[in-house]
Amino acid sequence: MELGNSELIALLAIMFVASVARGYAGFGSSAIVIASASLFIAPTKLVPVLYVLEVGASIAMFPSVRRDVDYPIYWRILAGCAIGIPLGQFLLTNWPADTVRIALSIAVFVCAVLLWRGIRLGFPMTIPFALLTGFLTGLGSGLAVIGGMVMVVILYATDFGAARTRAMCIAVFLAMYAYGIGVSALNGLLTAETVWLVLLLTPPLLAGLWIGQRSYLATTPERFRQFLLVFLMALALVGVVRAIIL
Repeated sequence: MELGNSELIALLAIMFVASVARGYAGFGSSAIVIASASLFIAPTKLVPVLYVLEVGASIAMFPSVRRDVDYPIYWRILAGCAIGIPLGQFLLTNWPADTVRIALSIAVFVCAVLLWRGIRLGFPMTIPFALLTGFLTGLGSGLAVIGGMVMVVILYATDFGAARTRAMCIAVFLAMYAYGIGVSALNGLLTAETVWLVLLLTPPLLAGLWIGQRSYLATTPERFRQFLLVFLMALALVGVVRAIIL
């Protein structure tokens, strides 16, 4: 993979900012990376890298949230993810790159707007709805590693609070992206470039997670949530414009 010095610096900076968001909110890092770094790296290159990094981040964060995970719902969401991820990767490997960029950017923007508006569906997380949530989460994650945004929108719209949603995201990502790594290997997406990028991005990932988790304990969640959603909407719009123009 040929990346210039400016692109490498940009990638490291994006990963750091995204990891601060991940450490604080429990989601959003891959959406930030994919919406911005896919402007100069193909999504097919980024997706397996982000899978590996998401697993690492979830392992680091899971001990602090394991008591807040609703495990009956957790297993149902994972069952849906198991179906959604392979379909998402099929679309990723068969759609043109610009189509993927436009689709993922629009999806990030729509999810961010819905979260910003504070939508509420007003009904509990039933078994069928949990399976659907998992399927849509897996589909988005297989296509462009943005399934976390989809899941957060749905959980916030039901009767999940902020702490339970954050815990569920961390727990689901750990298993879902580990499974996604296997699917990526079967689809031929894991390469030497994947290893190189993972090694490159691990230091800013760890630094960002440390800062983000400390911020979670010290600041108001709503303030950071609003900042994160505005940032995601801006990145999504940039992604759509860049894909259309270029």
